[in-house]
Amino acid sequence: MLRQIPAVYRRSVVRRDQTTGRGATGRALITGGLLAALIAVGVPYGGMVIQGSRLGLSSATPAAFFLLFVLLLTVQVGLGAVRREWAFGRGELVTIFAMMAVATAIPTRGVVGLLLPMITGTFYYATPENQWAELIHPHLADWMVVADIEAIRDFYEGVGHNAPIPWDAWLVPLGRWLAFYAAFYLSLICLMNILRRQWVDNERLAYPLAQVPLAMVQGADESRLAPFFRQRLVWLGLAIPFVLGSLDTLNHYFPSVPAPVLGTQLSLLQQMVVLRLNVNFLMLGFAYLIGVHLGQRMRGELAGAMLHEPDILFLDEPTIGMDIEVKAAIRAFIRDINQRRRTTVLLTTHDLDDVEELCERLIIINQGRI
Repeated sequence: MLRQIPAVYRRSVVRRDQTTGRGATGRALITGGLLAALIAVGVPYGGMVIQGSRLGLSSATPAAFFLLFVLLLTVQVGLGAVRREWAFGRGELVTIFAMMAVATAIPTRGVVGLLLPMITGTFYYATPENQWAELIHPHLADWMVVADIEAIRDFYEGVGHNAPIPWDAWLVPLGRWLAFYAAFYLSLICLMNILRRQWVDNERLAYPLAQVPLAMVQGADESRLAPFFRQRLVWLGLAIPFVLGSLDTLNHYFPSVPAPVLGTQLSLLQQMVVLRLNVNFLMLGFAYLIGVHLGQRMRGELAGAMLHEPDILFLDEPTIGMDIEVKAAIRAFIRDINQRRRTTVLLTTHDLDDVEELCERLIIINQGRI
């Protein structure tokens, strides 16, 4: 009988390779750039002018998650409905999200939210009492601060409705800081590339912030609606903070609407210390995605695999990324179940110490050949 790969599966593999492989395409960069510009304007405006939800509150980049959520439910579904090939591929969606995540951090607490007060605050808040003019100002380099007192006062107190912005006082220091941050981000990217193999291949770090967008885009190029959005638990998890947050927002505008109580406080040491306890849904979700130590996880997986006392146990790189003591413990456990319970163990490994200490028979696969 002639063995052939089914045509449907073959087309699916080809489609997956094509869509997964392309990432930084022209339309992905354009879409990511437009959404990044929207974040750069919308997040500061929403936080400082409207005083609404702070979508750039932390390094979790909520704005990027929100816009990816909207993109997948609107544009992605629309493109897929018109023609399946027009939908964004998984690599393109990852590129768009990465651009939005970086863009969320820059105009908020990541860069601008701290930079502008730093290069102006020492002049605006200087008084004869604190003597900053004598103690601090002489040590500040001209290139790193805005020295125009009128421009600084306009920045903090505002200008008239038709008054022009004094860009001449801002462009030089901002341009120099732009060069510094460009070099700083480039250094971080280079450092990540150096450490990538150790972190990803050896230590297998979980990267909690990447788990949600990866789950959201998984299969998005193969069906009109990504499998992530077909799970009931996803919508339940979304509904709980959405309803509670909406009630809290309505309470600010309409006090008659009851606001949910999500926190309390404890007084300690005769009220000298107050301990505040609050429910933070962002941190709850983040904590859920944080993986345990690799050695602990492997021990848990081995224990779970042995619950039903299988006759054959398959292990894939059981000691990768572990320190010497944990490796010894894992090997002792595998040796024990093999000798005491007579369990057959088949393992794949690149660690020759695993082979020498555990294996009685050896199969070597080299370039697809045994």
